[in-house]
Amino acid sequence: FEVPMSGGFYLTEHQDELEEFFEIDSEIACYRNKDELIEKIRFYLKRPDLRERIRNAGRRRCLSDHTWENRFKAAFKQMALRT
Repeated sequence: FEVPMSGGFYLTEHQDELEEFFEIDSEIACYRNKDELIEKIRFYLKRPDLRERIRNAGRRRCLSDHTWENRFKAAFKQMALRT
């Protein structure tokens, strides 16, 4: 969460769990192997507007859903505790 929360464009190795927290290729970008990593680096380097859109969307998602305050509220709600 650190990279998108700080406003960076996040290109990371794909993990299934990431789909629970972000929309892949809309809020963060992922690759599955070395060849795809190289392809995506080249792709995003040529498209600064798209990188900017993804970067901003990732930051918005983090600020709305993934702050500690929001995560604790969700956990307490799930445990049926008051927030």
